[in-house]
Amino acid sequence: MSAANVSYDTISVARNRGGSPWLPLSGGVAGDAGVPLLDGSGVPVAGGAIHVTLSYAAAFASTTLVAGGSQLGALFHGGTLVPQPELLLQVTTNAWGQFELAGHWPPGAAPGTVIFLQDWVPDDSGPHGWAASDAIQITAP
Repeated sequence: MSAANVSYDTISVARNRGGSPWLPLSGGVAGDAGVPLLDGSGVPVAGGAIHVTLSYAAAFASTTLVAGGSQLGALFHGGTLVPQPELLLQVTTNAWGQFELAGHWPPGAAPGTVIFLQDWVPDDSGPHGWAASDAIQITAP
């Protein structure tokens, strides 16, 4: 069983994923709206629908979603860049500092394939002008 706790001023959110293919990891860096929260859902099987959402980020921010097949764990903009960057995707948050991406798991991905995701948000309130979401790990069954 795995769990991650994220605290925002007076709100505490606990995520417990049990045997889920989505595992929350650390790595978040607070900005003006707190630590951005990256979350995922769906089953990573060939053609399966998956969703990735970000919340608690700056409004109308052009963020960078970082994806990679391994962990880097490098110091970066006052935080930790968790994924080894292999794919960078520019995504803009809405007025509430959120985005949602929907897609399908690649049909050629083998069982046991792992992907790490983390979102980085330009935010003057964060160290070095950036905030970062927690990272998540997706493992295909």
